[in-house]
Order: sequence, then C-alpha cells, then structure tokens
Amino acid sequence: MAKSATADQTIYFKGKEWAIGDKSGLYAQVVRKEPLKNLDVAREVVNVRRFPHSPEEVLNVFTAVVDVMTQKTGTDLRPRIIEGYIKTDVSSGGSMDNIKSPWDKTKNWCKIAISLLKDSTKLIDGSFRNVETSLIPELNFVTALGSDIQNTIDLTADIVAYGNRMQFNAELGDLAWLEDAHGEKIPLVCTSSDVAQAVFTFPTSAAAYPAGTKLTFHMVSRGGEVDGIATPLKKEVVIAEYRGTPVIAYFAQEGKDRNEFGVDANATVTVKGAGFTNPNVLNVKLGKLADGGNTFTYSFTPTNIRVVDANTLTCKLSAAEEPDQTDEQLAADSDAGLIVLRLYTQTAKSNDFPARYVA
Repeated sequence: MAKSATADQTIYFKGKEWAIGDKSGLYAQVVRKEPLKNLDVAREVVNVRRFPHSPEEVLNVFTAVVDVMTQKTGTDLRPRIIEGYIKTDVSSGGSMDNIKSPWDKTKNWCKIAISLLKDSTKLIDGSFRNVETSLIPELNFVTALGSDIQNTIDLTADIVAYGNRMQFNAELGDLAWLEDAHGEKIPLVCTSSDVAQAVFTFPTSAAAYPAGTKLTFHMVSRGGEVDGIATPLKKEVVIAEYRGTPVIAYFAQEGKDRNEFGVDANATVTVKGAGFTNPNVLNVKLGKLADGGNTFTYSFTPTNIRVVDANTLTCKLSAAEEPDQTDEQLAADSDAGLIVLRLYTQTAKSNDFPARYVA
C-alpha cells in the first residue's frame, strides 16, 4: 500500500523499501515547510481577496467565528455548519456496564469536534526533492556557550545550536529566531557555524523575559548547500537566571511607541531588561553622548525611579527637566543615534540603548 508524507514528515528510502521516520535509509523525499501562522495567513487573505480590513481584523473575525461555534455547540449540543466549509459537532464515547448506567467521567467522555466539510486534499503542480539523508540538517539541542546545561540559554553568553549539518548561511536564505508563547519573534544573528554547531549572539531584546520563561528556538537551514532543502528545526529553551550588570531590552513611555520618548509632564517610562535588582539601579540618564560615549553633552534627569523587579523599573520624565534644546535639535540628535538611555548602579552601568525623540 502506498504511503505519503505530510508537511512535517519525511519518507526515507533504503533501496526499494521505505518508511516514514526510518532514518537508516540513504535517500529522503522531503516536503517539509515551515508553516505560516496567524497574522501571516491573515495578510495573505487580505492581499488575495483585497479585503478593506486589516489582517488583525480578519484574524479576529475568523477566530471569533470558530470560538462562538464551539461554545454554542458545547452549550446546546446542536451542530453548527458553515455550508461547505466547516462544522462543529459533539461526539461521545466510553463504556457502560448496562443500559441504565449513569454518566461516569472515569469511563465516558464527551467532546466537541471541528471538521472540514470540503475535501482537505488537493493535487498541486509541486514537486519534492530526493536528497541524501546525510545532507539534511538535524538539531540535537541548544545551550549557552560554555554551558553543559541543554536547552537553557543565558544572557551572558552566545546561543549555540548543536546537531548535524548545522552550517548557516543567511545569503542562502537561512533564518533563526526566538519565539515566545504569544508569537512574538526575535531575530537571531549567526556569528559562526560548521557541520556540528551554529553560534548566535544573544539578542538584547530577549533580556526582558524573566528567568524561567520558555521560548522556542527556530532555525531554517540548508546545511550549507546552495541547492539544499530549507529544513525547519526547533527546540524549546528556557531563560536562565541573570545576576549581572543591568541590561536594557527596551523602554516604553506613556503615549509613545516603544523606544520613543518626549518630555511629557509626569509621563511614566517603563524600562524592561534584566539585572535590575542585583545590584539595584541607583540612577537613570537619558541624553546625548559625547567624548566617545564616556560623558553626556546634555541629559534629562528622570525622577521617581522605582525598581519593580529584576526585569522592570519605572521612572518619570518631566518637561521641567528638559535641557536647553529645541525639539528640532533633540530630533536631529536622536535620528543620528546620539541620544541613549543608560542605567547606573553603585559599581557599573548598563548598555547604552538608543532612544528616539518625538515631540
């Protein structure tokens, strides 16, 4: 009987014999692709159908339809059908001792099923690649450089992905990123790679996640081959506890976009990062760097500095604290990357985080 591979499976061949998942074969029929999700799918719908709505609105409507169909079916047990496309229904099962046996949650179950009403398969003019299995990248584990703790990453070290055929080449279209539970992606920059490992710089923006946060490491690699298969790889990783010098991941001021500031009276600035409580942050400066970054030509003086936790602090910027600079001068300096946010402890200072002035 013929077998087929789904989008996340590979058929491996050994002579004329083959099986799904048996990696002892010599060749592989590969159809794997990294799936598009959520807003990416909604953007396609908007572009193809030319809807006068944003991708967010389309996604919200779709999820609302499925959620309401499911909830209502679970309430009155009546199936819901969108003609020709989707159906929600209730199914039950289990075992009973006799015809009068009552419901017993240890023996019986009842669930809502969502099913497609149209044929879910369709032939396309696509093709598969028949490649040697030894050329297909494999990811074994991810760790922090210099650490022996698998699938744990640390703000103090680069991220290392170990496996086979781990050559990474951005020019060929290889990609890597971290993704949180909400689908937010943080791109990773590869600094070196070879057949056994790929090394990535720990992204500063990931410092905002508290210790113990679970992220997913994603990597799409062609194994260094120009005509290689773009193979999606992933591992769940955990953020390790950080006790070093404060690191700014980003900041947000009321009424401004992320990493923008204005000298609005009594506006609260929330800074996210790591290492804010060990040792405590004693001062915050926001201003124009000079003298090779050692001093400030001018700076604001945030007040009401409050360390909320290891990853969060708040302060206030007041119009009364504004240096003798025009809005145009401040905007020009920020556009040139000269205005930064910096945190101070008793013995150290944080990274200099670029800030954009918006009047």
